[in-house]
Amino acid sequence: MHKTTCGWRCKCSARRAFVAGVLLAAAGSSARLIPIIVPTQGEDLRNAPYLEKTAAYLSQRLPGDEFVVSRAGANWINQVDKTGPGLLFLDPAQFVQLESRVSLRPVAAVERFVQGNRTRHFGGAVFTLRNSAVQRPEDLKNVAVAIVDGDPLGATLSVLRELKARGPGLQETFGRLITNPNDQAVVEIVMAGQAEAGVVTAGVLEQMAQVGRLNLADIRVLALSAEPTPAGFPFLASTRLYPERLLAALPGTDSDLVDQIAALLLTAGPADLDPGGTMNAGWTAPDARETVRQLLRDLHHPPYEEYGRLTFGAVLRQYMYWFIGAGVLFVVLALLLSYVTSLNRALGEEVEERKEAQRSLESSIERFEHIASCSGDWIWETDLEERFTYSNNALKKLLGWPPKELLGKPLFEILSSAEKEKAGERKRVLAGDTATIFHRRLTLLTSDGRVAVHECTAGPIRDKRGEITGYRGINRDVTAEARMVSFR
Repeated sequence: MHKTTCGWRCKCSARRAFVAGVLLAAAGSSARLIPIIVPTQGEDLRNAPYLEKTAAYLSQRLPGDEFVVSRAGANWINQVDKTGPGLLFLDPAQFVQLESRVSLRPVAAVERFVQGNRTRHFGGAVFTLRNSAVQRPEDLKNVAVAIVDGDPLGATLSVLRELKARGPGLQETFGRLITNPNDQAVVEIVMAGQAEAGVVTAGVLEQMAQVGRLNLADIRVLALSAEPTPAGFPFLASTRLYPERLLAALPGTDSDLVDQIAALLLTAGPADLDPGGTMNAGWTAPDARETVRQLLRDLHHPPYEEYGRLTFGAVLRQYMYWFIGAGVLFVVLALLLSYVTSLNRALGEEVEERKEAQRSLESSIERFEHIASCSGDWIWETDLEERFTYSNNALKKLLGWPPKELLGKPLFEILSSAEKEKAGERKRVLAGDTATIFHRRLTLLTSDGRVAVHECTAGPIRDKRGEITGYRGINRDVTAEARMVSFR
């Protein structure tokens, strides 16, 4: 493995300079110090001046707060949960890995301006010299490849995902990996001929060409992804694209301060952040990171090391209480089933008894209907208002009224004029007589207007409480007998 010593010395000197700056700031000012922490592993040096100008802009716009860029070492991810208030500048993969441990709040994401294009996405680029024998992804086998240390999303993970989708992984494809502190060092290694290919973040090659450190005509970028690069993306890329690096607030940071920072950054233009007009980036709202999570799942990277790998022991440990609960539930269900079975048996017997009673009742009703239809007497029932609710067919023979026509009508309507005068304003004939059986002689009207004399034997119908709910009776036509009596 090759390590560039310049990168290590630069990191140490930067760390010493930062500590000295913090001490001077604390000694000369009472301002609250807010660090913007940048992991040095996988750092893209294009963002260094951008972050410095952002820190200066926030310090100016938020009096009482001093924003300072702080570069963290290799063990930064294990130290974040011990850090106080502050901001983190990291790529989306680092954000997803870290948010599984601490609660982070996205604030703003990088937006770059290149050749009239605006982009908030990036990817990885695998490149070689134009005259190199490596011209296809298959040619990477057994060659030395320069990569960025720390598995950054653009310069390593995005490429590793594409290689895994094609078959072999990064380690299996390349013969030798030469790790470097940043993308710019990778480019220098390849240009010096110390590696046949390099893996950098998309956009780094164009930035170095812009400052005269390489000629894009001298290099070739290999295509790895089956997905074409979206139209308008201004950089050479080998992989599919992912959301750009973002600024996130640590859990201890005051929420009102985070709101103020987000408002300032999302409304700031290039002229606000860089009055000199040389900066080619700005801030925008963070994108969703589901594509990044899927990348980490595909690679089984933290926090998805066990994604898709199921073992009986892991399942048992994870769902132990579910299994216990299911066992208890099974026992309860078995007892409940036994109880329901016995209850169903008892209910079945009761249903059969009720069916037998229903059959007996239907038989009794059928006998009654038969007797009523065979009887020459008029059998009837009324409600409490003396409205007819039942009549056998003898009504048609005795009075000429069809039974259905009489249902719902009061007894008063078929009384003769003399009977109606006796009933008076109450219009009731049976009401008031509470005897079990009483006898009345009534003069009734036939359907053709004639008068018929009926001997009525009736009695009240009572409910379970003894209340009268109607009347039931039998009428016998005694018109002939009444005439004989009147003739005498």
